Amino acid sequence: MKRTTSKHTPNVPLAKSNPRQSHAWIASANIDSKGKRVINRKKVALQIVTVCVHRDAPHSIADRAALMNKIAQCVSSPLGTPTLWVFPGGYFNLGRCDVQSGLDKTECGHLAKQLRKCGKYFPSKSTVIFGVDTDSHQEVWVTTPSSPSAYYRIRRGSTPLVNRVVDVGNKMKATIFVCGEFTGSKAPTNGPYDLCNGKKLYLDDLSVLRNSQVLVDVAHCCVPGTVNKTRPSWRMAHQRQMERFSKIGVAVLAHHHFGSVRNNRPMCRHQSNWVVFKGGERLNNSDVKECCGYR
Repeated sequence: MKRTTSKHTPNVPLAKSNPRQSHAWIASANIDSKGKRVINRKKVALQIVTVCVHRDAPHSIADRAALMNKIAQCVSSPLGTPTLWVFPGGYFNLGRCDVQSGLDKTECGHLAKQLRKCGKYFPSKSTVIFGVDTDSHQEVWVTTPSSPSAYYRIRRGSTPLVNRVVDVGNKMKATIFVCGEFTGSKAPTNGPYDLCNGKKLYLDDLSVLRNSQVLVDVAHCCVPGTVNKTRPSWRMAHQRQMERFSKIGVAVLAHHHFGSVRNNRPMCRHQSNWVVFKGGERLNNSDVKECCGYR
């Protein structure tokens, strides 16, 4: 893809937040080994932290690395418990999240150096997942604090399902997708997640994930979802797939949005409580907190 630049003025009113104040929204949830929500910290098998980022937040490598550090210091983790950190698609991208302006080989090397500095801020038993747009691909990088520069890469549209599964601690596994690949939708903006011998593969049969307790999607742009307990329409492919997976485990998603609210409630495309536990319960908006500033 050719690198592009874009000047952007938000056309969505910011009722509560603006890019100079709220840069991210942090949703934290504790689950047991089967993906059910846990309130008692002594019974936690995995802590999940999803981070949604303001679409107009500064996007340089240094700024995004600093925000990652700030978030790691803002979250209290149960002592000795594995933690899964999920940042959006295109979290590291030289342009806006929805404009392909990815990193070249030199810039990817610079990012790798920044990751070494980030590692010391995360709990020791952490798995950190974040989107990286290169000059030719949209990817997810997976790393750990013990080896922050040793990152594993998942590439949109070409990584086999077996290579999307990562160990997140306590014998739990997560399967990771990039920006809608997990929806099973055949729309060009979503799938397929892989091309096998010329055949397009879509996640339309969730039984292939029966050995994973966590389903992860890192999205670039605003993902719409219901703001009440009504069933999502067919257009809300992300939410529908997450609710389907909740029969197996917990589904999580992170994306970029503007933080717009109406009647003190996040609007359809600007929600950060994207955690659906096993059994279908969704994380409450009250469990989401704002992160302001970088340093």
